[in-house]
Amino acid sequence: MPHGAPDWFASKPTVFIHTMGDLGEHAARTGSPVVYDRRGNVVSMTTFIEGLGRWYSTGSSVGSNYGLSHRYAVSNGVSMFMTPDDDDGDACQMGQIVTLLSKSLVGIECRFTPVQNLAEFQIKLGIYTMTRHQEYIARFDHQNLKLYVNNPKDTWVEIGEPERLYEGADFFVPFKAVFDTVNAEHVRVLLGDTEYSAAGIDAVDDPGGGSVSTWAYLKAVVHGANAIEVMVDDIIITQNE
Repeated sequence: MPHGAPDWFASKPTVFIHTMGDLGEHAARTGSPVVYDRRGNVVSMTTFIEGLGRWYSTGSSVGSNYGLSHRYAVSNGVSMFMTPDDDDGDACQMGQIVTLLSKSLVGIECRFTPVQNLAEFQIKLGIYTMTRHQEYIARFDHQNLKLYVNNPKDTWVEIGEPERLYEGADFFVPFKAVFDTVNAEHVRVLLGDTEYSAAGIDAVDDPGGGSVSTWAYLKAVVHGANAIEVMVDDIIITQNE
């Protein structure tokens, strides 16, 4: 299947050459969380069968916890759990350094479980250089059923009102965000089977840096003084969306 084309785009074989990397991408996309949006080239995929890999806690509230779980999973019988501490607003944030990511339309997708008393779930991309930093965030407000992206004024821009999701420890929902790292803008957010446009909304692109790195983040926040456990599986990072 050529890159970026729907599975049904051709009615007869097409001549093309695949490298081993292409075969790996095809295998990843066969199990992609967002089955109706398979644009871009796969940079990283985590199914947790190999362990947590390069994902670890960064910026989490004190008392938060994370790890591998065999209780609920989408693929390979293992997923990652994220457990914020049990005070209102506490967060568990997992991060991964992403290497060899080109300036392009970048996508981050996963499946997560919208459990009861989840306040919000975020997908975040941070790009840091010696002189600037960019920050892109897609935020699903589970309590108020709204989708937001961030902008440079440190405020949230609403882009949609999803329907209420089924709450369950074993109910995984696809969540994807696409960011334009060339123009420092948001592009689109997908939740469940619905796509929401965020085109033209500026992301944070400010002076200041000190290190050169690119990070992908997932963040779960608790609502009220409650104990929650959010399961995450099948994280895919793409470029050239």
